[in-house]
Amino acid sequence: MTAHTDSWPVVELPFPLRRNPHADRVRPRTRQWAIDMGMLPTSAACRWWDHVDLTALEAWCFPDAPADRLLLIDKWLSLGIMFDDQFDSTSLGRRLDVTCRVLNHMMTAIEHPPSEPVTARHPFSRAMADLLADFARLMSPVWLRRHRHHLTLWWGGVIQATAHRARSGPPLPFTERLKVRRLTVGMHAYGDLFEAACDWEIPPAVFALPEIQCIRRIITDITVFLNDLYSVERERVDGNDDNVLLAWEAEGHSPHTARTAAADRITKLAEEFTTLSRALPQLAESADLTMSDRTGLRHWADTCALYLAGAGYSQAIIPRYTDTTSHLAHDHRLDRALQVPSTEHPPGR
Repeated sequence: MTAHTDSWPVVELPFPLRRNPHADRVRPRTRQWAIDMGMLPTSAACRWWDHVDLTALEAWCFPDAPADRLLLIDKWLSLGIMFDDQFDSTSLGRRLDVTCRVLNHMMTAIEHPPSEPVTARHPFSRAMADLLADFARLMSPVWLRRHRHHLTLWWGGVIQATAHRARSGPPLPFTERLKVRRLTVGMHAYGDLFEAACDWEIPPAVFALPEIQCIRRIITDITVFLNDLYSVERERVDGNDDNVLLAWEAEGHSPHTARTAAADRITKLAEEFTTLSRALPQLAESADLTMSDRTGLRHWADTCALYLAGAGYSQAIIPRYTDTTSHLAHDHRLDRALQVPSTEHPPGR
């Protein structure tokens, strides 16, 4: 294993940190689901999944989530990372025509109700349709409609990043790269899962309030800076330019300066989050929320804080981010029309 060797800034987020007690039981179920969906089609792919330990990230990020909801979040992240890697770590991410075709397919696959011939085309559309069906049993149609829209924002960001690579233009300046990263990090959609974790949905009118939108943007930006801080060396090896630290370096900053700047941004954003969170009771009062929604809003804010602490801790230690040699579970060659997987038992059962 090749890990970070340079000095790295210490990122301490002033929020509670604890581990979900259900994680060890959830992990093998997520692994088997990924195999059944066809996302881990080889023994090597299964070994990759075992090594990168994505469930550890979810265990620290969502310590209070019940087992069934932690399982769905863990499945979502496994799908999200393995799908995203198809663009970051293979030639697909430099082919705009094929990327558009693949993501058109995914956007079609998440329509409700999904078309079986569409979702069977490749493992990721099949897995996403399966996940959305599970979420439909827990969440409202309003939440699902919003989540599907947020998925398309994530994939739209992937198209933007691919378009820039395919055109071989100069590196995007930091401000432009940050705009793209806010989409490609997938937090519009992933942030919806916080409501699933705490078993409360943000009412549509409350979701539109600027304070809620600002909290979600802060969480997105902290996630971008954490992710890019801890994955910069892996992405440097991959040749993946979708990283804000690499954008800073392209503007003439040293790697050390870029790392320090990212840590400083995280600290400042955490302070902004704390200030906004403390004002939420007044927001609930002014919006005349029911007592149930006031309690739910408080639990949601606590869930956000726990996520931030867990993300800061886990990304610094799990192999997904610390191991610069662990890039890709399996190249699914999404440029080809994938067939329904064989009925033979896949490896790893």
